[in-house]
Amino acid sequence: MCDGSIDPSLEATCGRPLGLGFNYQTGDLYMVDAYLGLMVVGSRGGIAIQLAAAAQGIPFRFLAGLDVDQGNGMVYFTEASTRFQLGDIQELIASNDSTGRLLRYDPRSREVRVLLGGLSVAVGVAISRDGTFVLVAELTANRIRRFWLGGPRANTSEVFMELLGKPGNIKRNERGDFWVAINNALGPPAPPESLVIPLGLRFSHDGKVLEVASLVGTYEISAISEVQELNGELYVASLVAAYASIYRAN
Repeated sequence: MCDGSIDPSLEATCGRPLGLGFNYQTGDLYMVDAYLGLMVVGSRGGIAIQLAAAAQGIPFRFLAGLDVDQGNGMVYFTEASTRFQLGDIQELIASNDSTGRLLRYDPRSREVRVLLGGLSVAVGVAISRDGTFVLVAELTANRIRRFWLGGPRANTSEVFMELLGKPGNIKRNERGDFWVAINNALGPPAPPESLVIPLGLRFSHDGKVLEVASLVGTYEISAISEVQELNGELYVASLVAAYASIYRAN
């Protein structure tokens, strides 16, 4: 029933993986499934194993983004909402919901810890190259928040960057810069798919904007979800388009 299915009505049963990240030392592939929780596939492949389905006694409703700290193996991930699921995305966006969470999974203790709550649809997440902080994108607040992991500000957060559009996933490149997928709305929301101007924004670890890549030529006015740089090229994905694309970065 599930193998190869693209039927949206089966997502709650079959799952919908959204965030992926390898631990390069172990070869394990971690993923967050919007419906099934935090999962892992071992280095030899096979069936995904569920690692966690709740945190602090609250079942996961809508997991969204994930990143792995290659230094210590910690897995950081986001929950967009504790009230709405992926299938309710339009209702979630219109609700002013702020139950999103930033979480951390420790592979050694197998424990999940909530690092930050009260987030406005937490989606993308990325850890800094030096491991001192993690960034989390808040979709409906049009901003990126920074949570400090170490130093004198450890376990505190602050607004890192205000954006004109709605952010998606955040990915760090080899130089330590970050790319975030952004969708600038063209008018009010219009279900099932709002019209937007999609672009990729590259910024430094201190929030300086370094590059803006327009993706209108490839995705026209459809939303994108992720921009990731590798060897001078941008790999771009979308939740609404049936394809991924490669874009030459500067």
